[in-house]
Amino acid sequence: MEIITLFAPGNPPHWGTLASIYLFLASASAGSLFISILSPVFGWKTSSSLTRPGACAALLLLLLAPVPLLLELGQPGRFLNLLNPANFNPRSPMSWGSWFLVLYGLALLIYIWILQGGRPVSIKPDQAAAAAEFPAVKTGLRPWGIVTLLLALGIPLYTGTELAVVKAKAAWNSPLVPFYMLTSAVALGAALVGLGYVVSAARSKTAFDSRPLRDLGLILMAALIITLVSLFLQQVVLSTGTAAAQEAASLLFSNALYLFGVLLVGTLLPLILLFLPGSDRPGLFVITSLLVVLGTLLFRYDLVVKGNLASHLWR
Repeated sequence: MEIITLFAPGNPPHWGTLASIYLFLASASAGSLFISILSPVFGWKTSSSLTRPGACAALLLLLLAPVPLLLELGQPGRFLNLLNPANFNPRSPMSWGSWFLVLYGLALLIYIWILQGGRPVSIKPDQAAAAAEFPAVKTGLRPWGIVTLLLALGIPLYTGTELAVVKAKAAWNSPLVPFYMLTSAVALGAALVGLGYVVSAARSKTAFDSRPLRDLGLILMAALIITLVSLFLQQVVLSTGTAAAQEAASLLFSNALYLFGVLLVGTLLPLILLFLPGSDRPGLFVITSLLVVLGTLLFRYDLVVKGNLASHLWR
């Protein structure tokens, strides 16, 4: 019997800290936009004061997101190749993601322009009373908010899919990764917009309204619980898989960064704080939000860096 020996030399991982920061900023932008449209699209009147802060945060984070990504490329000009229609590959999540970023950015600019009082369009009589009672519902804002939201959802889904399709990386090659990216983006957006709201309210002389924080608290609870479940399922899938998958599970879920930073400080502790009476108090909410931001950032770093190393350490 003929035996063929194949050699697979390991190359140093190409994605590192900068890539994880990009994933963090892009997800934060999408999550902030989701908070912004709670009022004009879903009719959460108690969250109307979060509409502008959420939109502004989404735009700022989106502008910052490409910076670490371009630095990671080494030759930043290469990103233009992805925006060339002739190079579009329908089977590549990276091709889809490049256009999602551009279209989402354009839609977000129009959304903010309408929110800030852009040229009005016709308004039906039955909508006039609602617009007067609920200032965030401006003419054209609701339908355009839906369009912007759909494009924003593509950001965490594409970044998660971009990792999930890499079969050589057992830590990434799972349908749970896009799901985690989406739910954690919502939690991240709620935390960041809530922080902005508290800081803005502290600087104003008006009485503090805690109702938006209660809404954000409910969103954070749901998103964190779903995120916790997805992390648990990911660990179970990897731990019961191939030798490479088990090695990836060990690298991702058995280190101090994950156990202490992501699981305990970034997920379980915020959940406990959210269930405490008075969790909508500004001081307590700020602490909770900072912990959520830290946890989501640390796990993206853990997923990218440790997940990249998994296939190189396994023999």
